[in-house]
Amino acid sequence: MLSFNPANPPFEALEIFNMIEPERWKVSRLDITLDFLTPYDDCFLLPPPTNLKISRYDSTLYYGAVNSQCTVCQYDKQKQLKEVKSIDSVPLTRIEFRFKPKLKPITEYEWEDFKKMQGYHFIPDTHEMTGLRCLLKSITSGKREWGGIGRTG
Repeated sequence: MLSFNPANPPFEALEIFNMIEPERWKVSRLDITLDFLTPYDDCFLLPPPTNLKISRYDSTLYYGAVNSQCTVCQYDKQKQLKEVKSIDSVPLTRIEFRFKPKLKPITEYEWEDFKKMQGYHFIPDTHEMTGLRCLLKSITSGKREWGGIGRTG
């Protein structure tokens, strides 16, 4: 099993991949990342209206259970770059969709394998929606549950 960041693969991995036809590659985890030029505290990721577990570790939000087929992570990429690599960055919020797909040849993956991304909505500026902002923050901090929110109209 090989594990590496495809943005900077080791030379040896590239040599191995060139020897193996793509039909034989299997993916055990696939991350799809989206970076938004928005300060972390000003935005929100609205998950689909399901019984989705939302947890927080430090300032990072996790949507979905650890062992589920797809978990979503929202964090302050600007803060991470500063703390880990001492890089000053523009305000940056990262959303990561972390897939643990069924093992099958990489050439057989289709849109259906990634449909769990549907239903998430990125809200870049919650300042003008004060009531909604407070409600969303209370849900993600564990003070409220989705089930207790009624529908209007």
